[in-house]
Amino acid sequence: MSERIDKPEWATQNRVVELFTRQLGYRYLGDWSGREGRHCIDEGLLTAFLARSGYSSAHISATLHRLRTEALRHGRTLYAANQAVYPLLRYGEGGGRPGEEVLDGWCRQELRDALPALLDKWEPLLKVKARRVFVQRMKTRWGRCTPASACIRLNTDLAKKPPECLEYIVVHERVQLLEPTHNERFAALLDLHLPRWQHLRKQLNRLPVRHEGWEC
Repeated sequence: MSERIDKPEWATQNRVVELFTRQLGYRYLGDWSGREGRHCIDEGLLTAFLARSGYSSAHISATLHRLRTEALRHGRTLYAANQAVYPLLRYGEGGGRPGEEVLDGWCRQELRDALPALLDKWEPLLKVKARRVFVQRMKTRWGRCTPASACIRLNTDLAKKPPECLEYIVVHERVQLLEPTHNERFAALLDLHLPRWQHLRKQLNRLPVRHEGWEC
């Protein structure tokens, strides 16, 4: 897993680290990008945690084996590895997810702070205005546009992505107010106003926030 991470993505990751350490009380284990083999699993820490949680040695061994199999499979891209690992992760105890509401609120505020400047920038360039822009949790889309009502909805998880990815989705959804279908005219409008849109789409989908397949 030697894929390069761009500077804007590092900045986003640093903001997420700050949230988890300062507001949610997690312990930051440091930058592991220089670890031998880019190994992303600390088996010692995980074994100790599972043992304290009451799991048997057999269960712990099976868990480590499954994680190794999915995360370190030879020839798998970082994107594919994350898709395989995310469904295996569980947060908190019981049925809840401690800190989830805090994280969701943080994501919403990050987007609300960033959106006014983007909306002001692109409204005169595209000569189209969204009647309303909503920020909400979405399972399978980064954004959604409803041309009939001129409403745009943005996924809160965009706050965890580089700023240029958020801008791409804002432009993408606004262009759909001009051309509702993903046809040649739609692509031509994106090419005209945001020539790097295909690169940004790949960057956005390289590290999915959750394990579902994403659309926009």
